Amino acid sequence: MSKEPIRILAIAPVPRGLGVCVLDDTGALIRSCVREVREKLDRKNAAAMEELRKLIEKHLPHIIVLENHLRSRYHKRKRIAELLSLMEEHAREGGLGVVKYSREEVREALGLPENGNKDEVAAKVAGRLRMLRRQVPRKKEVWDAERYGMSIFTAAGLGLTHLSRALSGSR
Repeated sequence: MSKEPIRILAIAPVPRGLGVCVLDDTGALIRSCVREVREKLDRKNAAAMEELRKLIEKHLPHIIVLENHLRSRYHKRKRIAELLSLMEEHAREGGLGVVKYSREEVREALGLPENGNKDEVAAKVAGRLRMLRRQVPRKKEVWDAERYGMSIFTAAGLGLTHLSRALSGSR
């Protein structure tokens, strides 16, 4: 009898909503999407938390993977930092494992230089998760806003980082 695979829910909050990636412990992609949160600023985190509850209910993850914004040299907007803390608290209260990685740890796990950009992260993720190859956003120019779908690759990078760390025994 085979054991049930462990499900990993990686979440990347962005100003417009949540980048979502669900993987199993073999590295198989179960789901990826952007969950848009259209609310006024004062209700945005509450609406994002409702989206998280729905994702947990639907995918029944064992582990939630989030960005560790406190250990990164990159700063998050105050609202996003608060949302990451709320997500961690909610997951722990629900008995889920929570693992957090900084952007630097994600780049290291993907074999990128410390100063690698999000376009490079997306390319590495798409190289490992073939189903995402067609979704890689067009390369961002300096004057462009971040591409809508980039948060999927941020979330997938977090999930892949957890898998590589778990397999190597370093976490």
